[in-house]
Amino acid sequence: MTVENINILNEYLTIFPELSSRDQKQIIDGSSFHKYKKGEQIYNVTRTCNGIMIVKSGQLRTYMLSDEGKEITLYRLLPGDVCVMTSSCLFNNLDIEIHILVEKPTEVIIIPYQILDSMRKENSMVDRFLLDIISQRFSEVMWVMEQVVFSPMLKRVAECLVNHWSLADSDVVRITHGEIANDLGTAREVVTRLLDYLQNDNVIKQERGKITILDPLKLQTLYK
Repeated sequence: MTVENINILNEYLTIFPELSSRDQKQIIDGSSFHKYKKGEQIYNVTRTCNGIMIVKSGQLRTYMLSDEGKEITLYRLLPGDVCVMTSSCLFNNLDIEIHILVEKPTEVIIIPYQILDSMRKENSMVDRFLLDIISQRFSEVMWVMEQVVFSPMLKRVAECLVNHWSLADSDVVRITHGEIANDLGTAREVVTRLLDYLQNDNVIKQERGKITILDPLKLQTLYK
């Protein structure tokens, strides 16, 4: 493994600097580096449990697929993100069928699940690290499910942005999260979460005091 990739482990695998020299060497020697092209399907239900994945560069889309072929995005993996869902066999009774698609040319480091599985049995810090990551991902998944099942708020936020965009006659809408919340009679935190979702989906771009509409057609379809 190159020095650059070892530095990636140090930076993004937050427990790495705290591991013993023996455990660090085991991870370095056992890990592999991979490059993927845009459009590649790098993980699905037919793939084996291959290991913990650390994103060095690029962008990955994690989604679920229904029996009818309908997709729903769960979350995106960006540089610095660690994915444990590709090692679901590490956790008993964890049965979630996910797919991972490359949205931008991506580089990843994969740590075989066997390495961390043996470490977590001897080191509670490793176990907590893995559980914290999977808890974070499930929180993101649950939030997406809540939007799908319960909330029309995303449609209301989209409509609000389109209305302001039309009034501004520009792709740049000068508006704050608080002003949108006031327009809709909801909490600022709710608006912030939904705007972050739209930004991650490349529909808008947020900057202090303004929002740039990147995909007005997609934004319009969200509330129709």
